[in-house]
Amino acid sequence: MGIPDLVLLEEGEKEAILVSDYLDVVLKKPQRGLLMYKRELGEVLSEKELIELKRGEARALYEEVSEAVGQSFFHCFYLAFKYQEGFFDGVQAYSVRSVPGQYQCKLSVAFYGVNRRPN
Repeated sequence: MGIPDLVLLEEGEKEAILVSDYLDVVLKKPQRGLLMYKRELGEVLSEKELIELKRGEARALYEEVSEAVGQSFFHCFYLAFKYQEGFFDGVQAYSVRSVPGQYQCKLSVAFYGVNRRPN
């Protein structure tokens, strides 16, 4: 099964919904981190919490799996989810960086999975 053709349906300051013909991904951004819910026909299939990494935090534990540049956090998430196969299951953390001097793209978000490389 490939990546569904998701569309960013709703975007607020703290929540967004990505939808396809049969799958919804609901994103909620509490004080720190991100909660993701994958739903099919209204039923929650899985849920997961992502950790927000600040500069210098435990990056040795994670490896970057995707990076997206966009207009908002949820726009970046949408791009990474749409174009990175296995994104929902593999991503564990993220970090946000501003993109100075860019008119249309305001920030960059790097997404991380567990570092599987030996030290």
